[in-house]
Amino acid sequence: MKKPKHILNVTLTLTITLTLILSMLIPAVFLPEPALANTSQTISRLTGNDRYDLAAEIARSNSTRADTVLLTFGGNHQEIVTAAPLADKHEAPVLLTRRNTLPEITKRTLTKLQVKNVIIADGTTVISPSVEAELKAMGLNVTRESAIVSRSNVAAGEKIDFGGYEWRVLDVRDGRALLLSEDVIESR
Repeated sequence: MKKPKHILNVTLTLTITLTLILSMLIPAVFLPEPALANTSQTISRLTGNDRYDLAAEIARSNSTRADTVLLTFGGNHQEIVTAAPLADKHEAPVLLTRRNTLPEITKRTLTKLQVKNVIIADGTTVISPSVEAELKAMGLNVTRESAIVSRSNVAAGEKIDFGGYEWRVLDVRDGRALLLSEDVIESR
């Protein structure tokens, strides 16, 4: 069965967007630097020893100060990608943590950026309360905000509000929904 052209364009756009996000957060992706012809733009390559270090480097390269930071679990890519709408909503850089302890690089970056507020992109299912306690011991205000839409009655074609955007459910399989926000794609 031939898919309509607009579905293929949306799928391609979503694939490219996710690839770009993951290539910024996963140090294992090594692409050659593109040649710039007749432009004044500069491309900087950011690297880190691991994804925690890379996330900290990205946050530091974009700002010397941040009142609020979004903290998400760095143990899998899904957690990182699903935190993106929350980071955009709060206009906050994303830092990564382990399940039960806050990495030293993340602590140093929180201090260097003079962060006051940390939003943990999770309930208490992935990031343990011990991480929250470490943050509070650093004198930070800590809140939790779910980065996952947890509804069991979502149907394909439905629109849901999440992270300050309206999302269209493209497909639902095995209790997981594939979401797409036309607002996000159009604004990029």
